[in-house]
Amino acid sequence: MATSTAVALPTVPPPAEQPELSMEEKSNWFTYMMMTYLDPIFAVGYQRTLELEDLGGVPKNNRADVLHAKFMKSYEKQKHLPINKRSLWHALWLTVGYWRVTLAMIFFGFSAALQLGPVMVLNRMVKHFQGSSPLNKGQLWILVALLFVFPILSSIFLAHSNAIMANIGAQVRNTLIDIIYRKALTISSAKRQAISTGRIITMFSDDTNQIRNFLFFMNNAVLAPFQIGACLYLIYQQVGAAVFVGLGYSVFVTPVTGVIFAWVFAMRRKKMVKTDGRVKLMNEVLNGIRIIKYYAWENAFVKKIGAVRKEEVHLLKTMGYLFNIPFALLLLGAPQIQTVLIFLTYIGTGNDLDSATAFTTLTLFGIMTSPFIFLPFGLQQYSQSLVSMRRILEYLDSEDITPYIERVSDLKDQNGANLAIKFDAVNLAWVPELTPEEKAAAEKAAEEEAKKNQKKKDYKALPAAEGKADEEAGKDAEQVGPNRAIDTLTNLSLEIRQGELVGVVGTVGSGKSSVLSALLGEMHLKSGHVYLRDGLSIAYCDQRPWIVNATVRDNILFGREYDEVRFNRAIHVAAMDDDLKILAGGVMTEIGERGINLSGGQKARVCLARAVYNDADIYLLDDPLSAVDAHVGEHIFRKCIKEALSSKTVILVTHHLHVLPQCDRIVILDDNGNILTSGSFDEIMNSGIDVERFLHAPKKEAEAEEEEEGDKTVDEAVAESGEAVVTEGEEASSAVAAAEPRNSARADSHRSRHRTLSSGKKDRDAAADAKLTKDGKLMSKEERNDGEVPWETYWSYISFGGKWAFLFTLLGQVSCQVLQVEANFWLSDWGKETSNINYSKGQEMSKQRSFHWFNGYAGMLMASVFFLTVSRMMLTYHRTEASAKFHDTVLRRVLFFPVSFFDITPIGRIINRFSQDMATIDEDLAQTMSQVISMIGSVAGSIGAIAGSTKGTFLILMVPLSFLYRIFNVYFRKTNTAIARLEAVSRSPIYADFSQTLSGTITIRAYGQSDRFIEKLEGYANTNTVPGVLQQVASQWLAIRLDFLGAIVMFFMGALTVSSDSVNFIPAGYLGLGLSYAIQMTSLLKMMVRVTATMEAQFNAVERIRHYAQNIEVEAETPYQRQIEDKKTATIGDADGGVASAGDIEMQLVEDHSVIIPPADWPQHGVVDFVDVKMRYRTGPLVLKGVNFHVNQYDKVGIAGRTGCGKSSLMVALFRIEELVGGKILIDGLDISRIPLPLLRAKLCIIPQDPVMFSASVRFNLDPFDEFSDEAVWEVLENVNMKDHVLSLPNKLEELNGQFKGLWERHVAEGGKTGIEN
Repeated sequence: MATSTAVALPTVPPPAEQPELSMEEKSNWFTYMMMTYLDPIFAVGYQRTLELEDLGGVPKNNRADVLHAKFMKSYEKQKHLPINKRSLWHALWLTVGYWRVTLAMIFFGFSAALQLGPVMVLNRMVKHFQGSSPLNKGQLWILVALLFVFPILSSIFLAHSNAIMANIGAQVRNTLIDIIYRKALTISSAKRQAISTGRIITMFSDDTNQIRNFLFFMNNAVLAPFQIGACLYLIYQQVGAAVFVGLGYSVFVTPVTGVIFAWVFAMRRKKMVKTDGRVKLMNEVLNGIRIIKYYAWENAFVKKIGAVRKEEVHLLKTMGYLFNIPFALLLLGAPQIQTVLIFLTYIGTGNDLDSATAFTTLTLFGIMTSPFIFLPFGLQQYSQSLVSMRRILEYLDSEDITPYIERVSDLKDQNGANLAIKFDAVNLAWVPELTPEEKAAAEKAAEEEAKKNQKKKDYKALPAAEGKADEEAGKDAEQVGPNRAIDTLTNLSLEIRQGELVGVVGTVGSGKSSVLSALLGEMHLKSGHVYLRDGLSIAYCDQRPWIVNATVRDNILFGREYDEVRFNRAIHVAAMDDDLKILAGGVMTEIGERGINLSGGQKARVCLARAVYNDADIYLLDDPLSAVDAHVGEHIFRKCIKEALSSKTVILVTHHLHVLPQCDRIVILDDNGNILTSGSFDEIMNSGIDVERFLHAPKKEAEAEEEEEGDKTVDEAVAESGEAVVTEGEEASSAVAAAEPRNSARADSHRSRHRTLSSGKKDRDAAADAKLTKDGKLMSKEERNDGEVPWETYWSYISFGGKWAFLFTLLGQVSCQVLQVEANFWLSDWGKETSNINYSKGQEMSKQRSFHWFNGYAGMLMASVFFLTVSRMMLTYHRTEASAKFHDTVLRRVLFFPVSFFDITPIGRIINRFSQDMATIDEDLAQTMSQVISMIGSVAGSIGAIAGSTKGTFLILMVPLSFLYRIFNVYFRKTNTAIARLEAVSRSPIYADFSQTLSGTITIRAYGQSDRFIEKLEGYANTNTVPGVLQQVASQWLAIRLDFLGAIVMFFMGALTVSSDSVNFIPAGYLGLGLSYAIQMTSLLKMMVRVTATMEAQFNAVERIRHYAQNIEVEAETPYQRQIEDKKTATIGDADGGVASAGDIEMQLVEDHSVIIPPADWPQHGVVDFVDVKMRYRTGPLVLKGVNFHVNQYDKVGIAGRTGCGKSSLMVALFRIEELVGGKILIDGLDISRIPLPLLRAKLCIIPQDPVMFSASVRFNLDPFDEFSDEAVWEVLENVNMKDHVLSLPNKLEELNGQFKGLWERHVAEGGKTGIEN
C-alpha cells in the first residue's frame, strides 16, 4: 500500500490586499535626499495626535513574509553544519543584502571624512591670523564657505547611513521574530518542555531588540578605529612624535577594555538567565491569576518573583559598576587624558604650543570623542547580541516534531472493510529516551545543581514508609512503575473503521489523551506504525479548550469561510443557542483572552462547534462532556456525536458510563498505556471486566481504602478545622486532606499587602471600567497618552532612584563641563601668549612658563575626569535603585488588580511592561539621561565659549538661531513622542498574540492553521515596523536641519573674523577657541535634540509602568483598606470562641463600621448565609438577582442549574472576586465584605472548574512556599489517588507538570492543593 507522511491540511488564507506604499517609496530623489518626504507627518503631528494610519505603509523590503523567504533560503544552506559552525549573522546579511550594509558604511565613511574638513580649515585660518602662514582674502573667503558646505554634506551622508541601518535593524528584527514564532509552531513536545516559556518570550522580545540595537551602533563601532586612526594621523601632523604617547595610551586601554567587556559579557549571560526566569514566572502567574486570587497567594508570589528580581538587579548593578567606572576613566576621559599626555610630551621636548597647534589638536580630540564613546557602546551591544544570537540559534536547532503518521491511500482490515486509522504495534512516548551520554550529562548537571542549592528538603524524597530505609533501599524504591514519560503508550495495536464511534476509557494517567495526541503526530514514535487513510482531515477538541481572543464567530470559523447554514447547525448541535441569547453581542461577542468571560462548559462547546463547523472526516474528542451539565451533555451526545457526526469517524475519550453502550466500540487502557481490551459494550460486559473501575472518581473504593488506613476525608478535615471547601464545576473531585496545619504566617500576610496599596483614590483605568458593550466588545484598547511626557513622570524616576543620587550625578556632569570650558579658555590664553612671544617678538617661551600653563590646563582636565567618574558611579546607583523600585511597585500593584482587569487585558500587554518596558528602564534610560545632561552642559558651554571668543556679538545671531532651534525642537519632539507611543502600542499585540499562540500550538497544528497564525503575526510585526523605523529616521530628518544651524554658526565665526581682520577684532587664539566649539556645535545641537527625544520616547516606558502602578484601582480598594493602613482595626469574636451575634459584632466595630478582623480560628462552624445577594460582572447586567439560602454546619451542598445560570458566579461572590452590588454573605455570622480579602480567601478552599498547574515541579504546584513536609505532600497525593502516578515519574515530586497530560489528572492535582491547604 502506498504511503506518504501526513501533513495537516492547511486553510488557504484569502488573497492579501495590495499593500499601501510607504512614505519613502512615494518620495522623489530630492525629497528623499533631504528627507522632506517626512514633512507632512511632522505637520500632522504638530496639529493633532498621530494615528498609525498617518504613517504610511510598510516598505516591501521590511515585510516579515518577504524577509522570511530570503532568510530560509540562506539558512537552509547551513543546517547541515554543526551548530558552532553556523552563522546566523551571515544568513541575516544575505537576507537584508550585504550591499545595503556596505552602502551604509560607505556613507558613514564619507560623513566621517567630511567632519575633518572644518578642522583643516580651522588650522589654516588660525595660522593666518597668528602670522605663521598668511593667506589672501580670496583664499580666506573660500575657507569660510567650506565651513558652511562641509557640515551640510557630512550631515546628509550620515543621515542616510543611519536611515539605512534603521531599516536593516527592522528587517533583522522582523526576520528573527518570524522565525522564532514559526519555530514555536513546529518544535517537538519534548523540547518545548525543556525550554521555558519565559526564555522563549525573552528571546522574542529582548533578544531581538538587543540585536536591532547593535545594528544602530554597528557603523560607529566598525569605523571607529578608522576615525580614531585618521584623527591621530592629523594630530601627528601637528605635534609630531608626541602623538605616539597618546597612541600608547590607546594601546594600553584596548586590552583592559577587552577584559572588562569579557566580564560584562559573562554578567550579561547570567542576567539573561535571571530575566528568563522572572518573565517565565510572571507569565505563569498571569495565566493562573484566578488560582492565586482564590488561594490568597498574591504576597507569596510577590516575594517569589521579587527574589528572582533581586538577583537580576544585583547583576545589573555589578554590570553597571564594572562598565561605567572604567568607561568614565579610560574611555570617556580618553580625549582629556590623551591631550594632557601629548601636550606634556610636546612641550617637554622643547616645543612651544601655539593656538593653531593647540586648537587643531583639541578639535581633533573632540571629534575622537564620538568614536571613543560609540566604540565601547558598540562592543557592549555586540557582546549582548552574541548572547542573544547564541540563544536564538540554540532554539532554532531544537528538534522539531518528527512526522511519523503514514498516509495510506488504500487502508483496509483483514475483512476488507475500509479503515480510517490503524495502530500497528506502536510504542509512543512524550519524551525520547536519553542516550547514555545524555543521561550522564543530565546526572552530572543535577548533582552540580543539588550541591549549589543545598536545599533543606529532598524534593525527590519518597513517602516516609518507603524512603527512610538505607540508600540502596531508596534506590530500589525509586524504580516503582515504568517511566510514563518515555513509556506512554506501549505495544498499541488498534484498527478503527471509517464512520465508527470509538469510546476510549481508562484510569487516571493511563494515556487516553495521549492516544489522540498520537493521531495528531504530537508524540515521539519509538517503534511501530501509525496509519491514516489519505485524504481524511482531522478536527480536534482538547480537554483544555483553547480559545482565541476574538469573537465567538471567529473562534468557530477558525479561518474558514462563513457558511450560514453550516454555522447555525454547528451552533445548534453544540447546544449554544441559549448561550448566544445571553451574550450581549451574540455570535459577535468578543471572547476575552483564554476565554475568560465564558464558563468552562461554554468554552468546551465553542471548541466543539469549531470542530463541527470544520466538517472534518475524523473527530478526536477529548472528554468534551466533562465540563457541561448532564442535560447539555445528553444533547451534545445525541445531536452532535450521534446525529451530526454519524457519518464521521469519532474517537471519544470519556469518563461517562452511560454513553458507552451507544459507542460502536470501546477501548480500555490499563495503567501502563496498554490496550487491556477492546470491543462492543456487550462484548466487554460479557468478558467480566468491570468497566466502572476504569472511569474516574472511584469514590466508594477510595473512601474504603481511606477508612482502612485511618486517613481523613475532606468532610472530616473540614469538621475539625471549620474551613470551607468549595468545588466548582459539574464534576469536581472529592479531594481529601491530611496535611499539617496551615502556616499562620500566611493568614497575617495581609499586613504586608496593605502597605503596598495606594490609599488615595486614583483615576480609574479605562480597562478597569470597560464593559461588554452592545456590539460584544470586551478587550480594552491599550491606553496611550497624548502630548509631551508630563513632568510627574520624570520626577517619579528621579525620586525612585534617589534625589541625592540624581543631584550628585547632575553636579558631577556640570562640574565636568565647566572645568573643560575653563581649561579651553586657559589654553586660548596660553596660545595667545605663545604667539606673541614666537611670532611678534621672535623668541621662545621658557619651559617654566610653558609648564605653568600646562599645570593649570592639566589640573582642570584631570579634575573634570574625576567628576565624570563620580557622576557615572552615582548614575549606576540611581539606575539600579529606580529599576528595582519600579519593578517592585508595579508587581505589587498588578497582582492585586481585580480579576476584571485581567479579563479584558491581554497577558501579552502586561508582559510587555515586565519585559520590554522594564528592559528600557534597566539598561537604556539612565544612559540616555546621562547623555542629555552632558549634552545640555556641552551646548551651554559651547555657547558661552563662542560668545566669549566673539566678544558677545554671537549673542545677536543667537536670537534667530534660538527661534529656529525652538521650532525644530517642538516640531520634532511632539511628533517623535507620538510615534514612540504608537510603536509601544503596536508592539503589545505582537506579544499578546505570541503568548496566546504558545498555549494553543496543538490545536493550531491539528486544524492546519499554522500559516494563518503566522500571517497574523507578520501583520502585527509589519504594522509595528512603521513607527519603529520612522522614529529613527525622524531623528535623521532633524539632524540635517540642526546641522544647517551649526553650519551657520561656523560660517558666522569665520566670516566675522575675516571681515574684521583689519581691526583684529578676534585674536587668533579666540578664533581657534570659537571655531573649535562651533565645530562641536554642529554635532552637539543634533545630539542634544536627538538624545532628548530618545529620552522622552524611553520615558514612555516609565509612563506605561506608572499607569499600572498608580492609575488602576487594586482589588477591593474600599474604606477597610484605608482603615487598615491607618491601623484602625478591631478583632471580632466572643470570649467563648463561639459565633458572635450581630449585636456583638456591631458593638465591637470601629467608629466608621468598615473592617472586621476575625479570630484566628474563624470560621469555627462553617455556617454560610446568602442574604439577598446581587452581583454583576463589571458594569454588566445582574447575574445573581437576590439569591437567598442557608447552609448549616457540616452540610454538603450540591448546586445544580443550566449552563450560564450562575453556579460559578456563586463562587465568585463567595471569594469576592467580584464585589456585591446588593445583599450580603455571612460566614459564622460575619459579613465577609468587611473582612480583608487575604484573610477571607485564606480561610476558603476551592477546586476550580478550570484547573491550573504552574510549569514547575509537582511539589511546587501543591505547596509552592514549602510550608509542609514531604510526608504531608505524599499523604495528600495518596488521598487523591495520584501517589502511584507520581511514583512512576523519574523525578517523583520534582517532576515538571508536563507529565500531567490529562485534564482529570490536573483536577486531581487541584484537589491535592485543597487537601494540603486544609
